Amino acid sequence: PKEENIVSTDDSTTPIYAWFDNGTIYYYTETEHPYMNINANYMFYGMTKLSHIDINTINTSRMISAQYLFVKTSELKSIDLSNFDTSNMVGMSGMFEQTGFVSLDLSSFNTSNVTIMQFMFSSNKNLQSITFGSNFNMNNVGSISHMFNYCPKITSLDLSSLDLSKVTNTTNLLHSMNSLQTLKTPKAYPTDSSLKITLPTTFYDSNGNAYTELDNTSPTNTVLFKSNGVNPSQPIIDAYYSDDNTKYVSGTWTNKEVFTKISAIAINSTIVSIPYTFNKTYWYNGRSMSENINPAWKIERWSVWDGRVDTSYFKAIDANGNESVLSEPFTIMYDISAPVVNADNIRVGNTLNINITDTYSGVAAWQITTSDTTPTTDWITLDNSKNIDVSKNGLKEGTYYIWAKDVAGNIGSKQITVS
Repeated sequence: PKEENIVSTDDSTTPIYAWFDNGTIYYYTETEHPYMNINANYMFYGMTKLSHIDINTINTSRMISAQYLFVKTSELKSIDLSNFDTSNMVGMSGMFEQTGFVSLDLSSFNTSNVTIMQFMFSSNKNLQSITFGSNFNMNNVGSISHMFNYCPKITSLDLSSLDLSKVTNTTNLLHSMNSLQTLKTPKAYPTDSSLKITLPTTFYDSNGNAYTELDNTSPTNTVLFKSNGVNPSQPIIDAYYSDDNTKYVSGTWTNKEVFTKISAIAINSTIVSIPYTFNKTYWYNGRSMSENINPAWKIERWSVWDGRVDTSYFKAIDANGNESVLSEPFTIMYDISAPVVNADNIRVGNTLNINITDTYSGVAAWQITTSDTTPTTDWITLDNSKNIDVSKNGLKEGTYYIWAKDVAGNIGSKQITVS
């Protein structure tokens, strides 16, 4: 590989080689269980062209500090952290600062030993959602200053699982979160009564009480929302896949059915309807909604058809006829057609030329195997073009299978023979 480097530490008994190619970091080692460095601070700092990395095969259980781990990785849009063991970690400052992540699922994180989280998600201009798990806690955390500073696309933030009683610094915790519409307050505030959590603007509870800051006298586990004190809250849209209830990110291609849960709150009233529109002119009532509860919610399921791209908006209407502002746009994008692979049989010594096309989401990756089993790893990433040419040299005599995967996850294949 080009620019191959040894990245293992001096005390490693087996070398680990890593290289960067077309936006992806690859590594190779003969050891069965590679471990992440104990000190992983700034490991991927400033890798502005990094767009894909798979760390699920690396054991992170020995890692103590991951401060600024992904800082300034602006092209890194997503990452699977389901096997990311943080049980021994102490430092998480700036861990996801200035990244390109659209959503972060931290359900697997155990933060029981972490002592510092300042700037952890700061300055993420594309970040729309963060999911915390039951083991994400702040039992030993001192500073959470600037933790969510300048995350301008987050509209809803749930802190209800967090105990902040031992926190000693909350400076600018929610600073410049200008799109924040709904905040679920923590289950405990800092014990020090002088510590305040300043809200981005005035927020209200369902009884019409106004808040500009929170402290240890404020309500816990309570939904607050941005309003003018009369109108219902802006509807919040949470989208999920129907088959497993994992989150779907608006405006991304998928081949699985999606449903949305839309919620809103009224002040001293109840929500009677949450209609939606595609053109801001004609409104659909859609499915029935919850009754006589506050916050109110409803479910909308989005029918699947190939090439569907629709953007919708919701509004909430209370029993007094007051209307909320429109929700943020929600865009559903379906692609259920597999890429088409075109290639001819060749003679040994000739170049195999391959053309791959995909009508909607674009070709994300390809590979060649000698097995007819659909591959799950070792894909070669591409640039999501709808029509792309690739080639392969040095194939020996035999039967080969060319695989192509599109952005939505559909996989197409073609069998060829080298003789």
